[in-house]
Amino acid sequence: MKKKFKVMVDGEEFEVEVEEISPEEGKNKISSKSDKAESLSSQRKNTAQNKSKSPAPKPATKKRADSAEAVVESPMSGKVLQIKYSEGEEVTEGELIIILEAMKMENEIYAPHSGTINKIAVTEGDTVEAGEPLLEIE
Repeated sequence: MKKKFKVMVDGEEFEVEVEEISPEEGKNKISSKSDKAESLSSQRKNTAQNKSKSPAPKPATKKRADSAEAVVESPMSGKVLQIKYSEGEEVTEGELIIILEAMKMENEIYAPHSGTINKIAVTEGDTVEAGEPLLEIE
C-alpha cells in the first residue's frame, strides 16, 4: 500500500510516495551499481517533477479591504530579533524592516511596498508563527 508524505529538505518541500515491502521483496531489489544509478536518476527526475507541482508560497502581505494598508505577515515561525523601523516612519519598497531567527538562521523581511509604518504588532524577542501579522504599512 502506497502512502504520500510531504518532507522538507533544506527549506524546500517535496512530495514523496512510499510503499511498504516485505523483507523478501526488498532482497536483491537493486542488484548492481548500474541499477542503483538508474534508480537514483529516476528518483531525482521524480523529485524535480514533484517540486514543480508544489504550491507557490503564500504572499507575505495582505491588503485590507477597508483601506490602503498592507499587513506584512511572518513567512515562518521564529523569533523577532530586530525591528528596523518605528511606527510613523517612512519605508521604501525593498528596505529591510525586520530580522527573524528561525532554526538558528537570520531571515530578513523586506518592505513589500513604500509607505508609512502604521502599526507594529510585535516587539523584539517575540516568538511568532507563520502567517502572524508583524506590521502594517499604509
